[in-house]
Amino acid sequence: MGEATSCAEAIRLANDVPADVLLLDVSMPGGDGFEVLRHVRSIPTLAVVMYSMHDRDHYFRRARELGASGYLTKQASSEQLVNVIEAASRGESHWSSSFDDLRKESEQRC
Repeated sequence: MGEATSCAEAIRLANDVPADVLLLDVSMPGGDGFEVLRHVRSIPTLAVVMYSMHDRDHYFRRARELGASGYLTKQASSEQLVNVIEAASRGESHWSSSFDDLRKESEQRC
């Protein structure tokens, strides 16, 4: 387990500290969470859940395009957060309910 306060530190920790799930904020010093996601998606055993105050469609779409396992807004309850992290650790994806229509649309195109 680790905690990072910047993009560079998050990338370093993801590569150096074995983990099943990376909970990643979109807004980070030194870049953004999507930059980190681009760097760590090559780690096959690591699921990435984006956790952010941003609930705009383009954030959701970008997270999906970059291979995130899920996206949860910070308005979610702590129970929802735990459920999403547990689901990601089992290889399941989970997307904030505010993005359900976009998720379904995206899955239909795949």
